[in-house]
Amino acid sequence: MRFLLLIVVFLTLALPAYAQEAQPDIQSLKEKAEKGDAGAQGSLGLAYYQGRGVPQDYEEAYKWFEKAAEQGNVDAEASLGIMYFQGQGVKQDRTEAAKWLAKAAKQGNVVAQSVLGISYAKGDGVKQDYDEAAELLKKAAEKGNADAQNSLGALYAEGHGVKQDYAEAAKWYRKAADQGHVAAQTSLGGLYAEGKGVGQSDADAISWYQKAAEKGDAGAQNNLGVAYEQGRGVKQDYAEALKWYQKAADQGVAVSQTNIGFMYEQGHGVKQDYAEAFKWYQKAADQGLPDAQNNVGAAYAHGQGVQQDYAQAVVWLTKAADQGQPIAQTNLGVLLAAGQGTKQDYAEAIKRFFAAAKQGYAPAQYSLGSMCAQGQGTKQDYANAFQWYKKAAEQGFPPAQHDLAALYHNGQGAAKSEEEAYFWANLAAAADSKFAADRDKIVAKLTPEQVKAGQKRAREWKPTPDAARATHPGPTGR
Repeated sequence: MRFLLLIVVFLTLALPAYAQEAQPDIQSLKEKAEKGDAGAQGSLGLAYYQGRGVPQDYEEAYKWFEKAAEQGNVDAEASLGIMYFQGQGVKQDRTEAAKWLAKAAKQGNVVAQSVLGISYAKGDGVKQDYDEAAELLKKAAEKGNADAQNSLGALYAEGHGVKQDYAEAAKWYRKAADQGHVAAQTSLGGLYAEGKGVGQSDADAISWYQKAAEKGDAGAQNNLGVAYEQGRGVKQDYAEALKWYQKAADQGVAVSQTNIGFMYEQGHGVKQDYAEAFKWYQKAADQGLPDAQNNVGAAYAHGQGVQQDYAQAVVWLTKAADQGQPIAQTNLGVLLAAGQGTKQDYAEAIKRFFAAAKQGYAPAQYSLGSMCAQGQGTKQDYANAFQWYKKAAEQGFPPAQHDLAALYHNGQGAAKSEEEAYFWANLAAAADSKFAADRDKIVAKLTPEQVKAGQKRAREWKPTPDAARATHPGPTGR
């Protein structure tokens, strides 16, 4: 299961502050506004926008902001831009919003600089321009605008418009987080969890996640759920994990819905229930989350929580595979090779296996090696099979270790070596007893010294990390 690290351009729009009384004198403001006083027009617009002294009325707010903006009132220009941005009191028009925000930003309006900077980062109403975004956000961030500080942190974290610098990202996230900005709190927690730009600290990650989660931030709620499920920075508590996942899932977070599905599939903190797991996976899959789509496809393929249906399995696995999900690419390759739910197609199976194998996914590397060894969809090629088996075997995948041992034993794709064959066969047998018989056949061809050396080597051996598992770990992988 992964932490949901929210490094995003996050926006909470707030209108600029107008100089006014705690409770505005509406009659006086109206009289001045109707005489063309731009300051009064802006303040009256704000009163209608906030519903202070008058019933809230966005259309009336828009009317007065427009009058003030047309006279060059900078706060009104910014406010008008925000109303166009959000479609309040006027039809939403991000291009028109950018026009008014630019006018205010040039005059140093902090809110306008922040919102316009975020618009440039997202390409929303303007052509995407990270350099322009960074310039505007720096100006607003240095003046203390929390939204700008958070978004500037995101630019540094991702290296957009500035050189990637996690320490700088952490600095700006912290400034925003200290002002109570929940997205920044979540992102800062993520940096602590991964030790990027700050010293790795699960305790600090939890502290920031907790602050944001209690304010309703869905990303933080999911991350807190992960921490409780894994016992990372807190005592493992499946019930607490499920509680936080549920809060995020109720806000529509697909990753949290998938994580709930995994808890039901595994019976973590709840009674194992494949049907309930499938229900949650489907919710997330319908939102386009590739990990969930893979799980739905796998459920259909195995008939787990739903009636077995290979055709539906192919549909969902294809959705996930087309988004680059390596486990789905591998699962789809298996169905294509077997002709289950679709016409048998070795060439397409190889294509899917290769896409996942390039991402470092061991089962895909093994499957690709097997296709090469058997000459399915490609010319039989033991040397190529050897290369793919070795990649998977080095990650600790027992079937690949077993088949790699066989190639060494037979001298296929590599020089014959009973010592190498025994080493890999020994690893495979240690992981799965069904491979023990083949290992024992190799032992008969070795001296006691060779066996002892092979056993010592196996004890000291450590697998290499699986890149695909690091990207698509835990509950999202099947």
